[in-house]
Amino acid sequence: RSVNIIMEEFPERSARLWKYTGLLANALEQAGYSLTGSGSPINSIRAGNSLETLQLSGILFKEGILSTPFIYPSVPEDCGRIRLITSANLKEHSINKAIEIFKTIHHETGQISLDP
Repeated sequence: RSVNIIMEEFPERSARLWKYTGLLANALEQAGYSLTGSGSPINSIRAGNSLETLQLSGILFKEGILSTPFIYPSVPEDCGRIRLITSANLKEHSINKAIEIFKTIHHETGQISLDP
Protein backbone atom coordinates (compact mmCIF):
# COMPACT_ATOMS: atom_id res chain seq x y z
CA ARG A 1 0.00 0.00 0.00
CA SER A 2 2.75 2.51 0.85
CA VAL A 3 4.40 1.93 -2.54
CA ASN A 4 1.07 2.81 -4.19
CA ILE A 5 0.83 6.03 -2.18
CA ILE A 6 4.34 7.03 -3.25
CA MET A 7 3.56 6.21 -6.88
CA GLU A 8 0.36 8.28 -6.84
CA GLU A 9 1.50 11.27 -4.83
CA PHE A 10 5.16 11.49 -5.86
CA PRO A 11 5.43 10.24 -9.44
CA GLU A 12 8.94 11.67 -10.04
CA ARG A 13 10.33 10.02 -6.91
CA SER A 14 8.55 6.81 -7.73
CA ALA A 15 10.08 6.76 -11.21
CA ARG A 16 13.53 7.42 -9.75
CA LEU A 17 13.06 4.70 -7.10
CA TRP A 18 12.15 2.10 -9.71
CA LYS A 19 14.93 3.26 -12.03
CA TYR A 20 17.52 2.81 -9.26
CA THR A 21 16.04 -0.54 -8.23
CA GLY A 22 16.31 -1.74 -11.82
CA LEU A 23 19.84 -0.38 -12.30
CA LEU A 24 21.01 -2.17 -9.18
CA ALA A 25 19.22 -5.43 -10.02
CA ASN A 26 20.62 -5.53 -13.56
CA ALA A 27 24.15 -4.75 -12.39
CA LEU A 28 24.02 -7.35 -9.63
CA GLU A 29 22.87 -10.05 -12.03
CA GLN A 30 25.52 -9.07 -14.60
CA ALA A 31 28.17 -9.26 -11.85
CA GLY A 32 27.11 -12.83 -11.06
CA TYR A 33 24.78 -12.43 -8.10
CA SER A 34 21.57 -14.44 -8.01
CA LEU A 35 18.47 -12.43 -7.10
CA THR A 36 15.04 -13.49 -5.96
CA GLY A 37 12.02 -12.03 -7.72
CA SER A 38 10.12 -9.19 -6.12
CA GLY A 39 7.29 -6.88 -7.03
CA SER A 40 8.69 -4.26 -4.69
CA PRO A 41 11.68 -1.90 -4.76
CA ILE A 42 13.70 -4.45 -2.79
CA ASN A 43 16.55 -6.45 -4.31
CA SER A 44 17.21 -9.72 -2.51
CA ILE A 45 20.50 -11.49 -3.15
CA ARG A 46 20.68 -15.24 -2.63
CA ALA A 47 23.66 -15.45 -0.30
CA GLY A 48 24.02 -19.10 0.67
CA ASN A 49 23.85 -20.48 4.19
CA SER A 50 23.50 -18.37 7.34
CA LEU A 51 27.26 -17.99 7.85
CA GLU A 52 27.87 -16.95 4.23
CA THR A 53 24.98 -14.50 4.44
CA LEU A 54 26.35 -12.89 7.60
CA GLN A 55 29.84 -12.75 6.07
CA LEU A 56 28.55 -10.96 2.98
CA SER A 57 26.47 -8.58 5.06
CA GLY A 58 29.53 -7.75 7.16
CA ILE A 59 31.64 -7.09 4.07
CA LEU A 60 28.95 -4.80 2.69
CA PHE A 61 28.76 -2.91 5.98
CA LYS A 62 32.52 -2.39 6.01
CA GLU A 63 32.23 -0.97 2.49
CA GLY A 64 29.48 1.44 3.55
CA ILE A 65 26.48 -0.43 2.16
CA LEU A 66 23.62 -0.99 4.56
CA SER A 67 21.83 -4.27 3.96
CA THR A 68 19.50 -6.55 5.86
CA PRO A 69 20.56 -10.19 6.19
CA PHE A 70 17.84 -12.81 6.47
CA ILE A 71 19.08 -16.07 7.96
CA TYR A 72 17.69 -19.17 9.65
CA PRO A 73 15.03 -19.39 11.14
CA SER A 74 13.54 -16.57 8.99
CA VAL A 75 14.53 -18.55 5.90
CA PRO A 76 15.76 -22.15 5.49
CA GLU A 77 19.39 -22.63 6.63
CA ASP A 78 20.83 -22.79 3.13
CA CYS A 79 18.67 -19.99 1.68
CA GLY A 80 20.09 -16.84 3.25
CA ARG A 81 19.19 -13.52 1.67
CA ILE A 82 20.68 -10.05 1.66
CA ARG A 83 18.02 -7.42 1.12
CA LEU A 84 18.80 -4.05 -0.37
CA ILE A 85 16.44 -1.12 -0.68
CA THR A 86 17.36 1.76 -2.95
CA SER A 87 16.16 5.26 -2.15
CA ALA A 88 14.70 7.82 -4.51
CA ASN A 89 16.71 10.41 -2.58
CA LEU A 90 20.05 8.95 -3.65
CA LYS A 91 21.99 10.32 -6.57
CA GLU A 92 22.72 8.06 -9.52
CA HIS A 93 26.46 8.29 -8.84
CA SER A 94 25.81 6.74 -5.41
CA ILE A 95 24.04 3.80 -7.04
CA ASN A 96 26.94 3.43 -9.49
CA LYS A 97 29.45 3.51 -6.62
CA ALA A 98 27.50 0.75 -4.84
CA ILE A 99 27.47 -1.29 -8.04
CA GLU A 100 31.26 -1.03 -8.31
CA ILE A 101 31.60 -2.14 -4.68
CA PHE A 102 29.38 -5.18 -5.36
CA LYS A 103 31.45 -6.09 -8.42
CA THR A 104 34.66 -5.90 -6.39
CA ILE A 105 33.21 -7.94 -3.54
CA HIS A 106 31.97 -10.65 -5.88
CA HIS A 107 35.35 -10.80 -7.60
CA GLU A 108 37.28 -10.96 -4.31
CA THR A 109 35.04 -13.37 -2.38
CA GLY A 110 34.98 -16.50 -4.49
CA GLN A 111 34.57 -18.56 -1.33
CA ILE A 112 31.10 -17.08 -0.70
CA SER A 113 28.44 -18.99 -2.58
CA LEU A 114 26.29 -16.43 -4.36
CA ASP A 115 24.43 -18.75 -6.71
CA PRO A 116 21.17 -20.59 -5.92
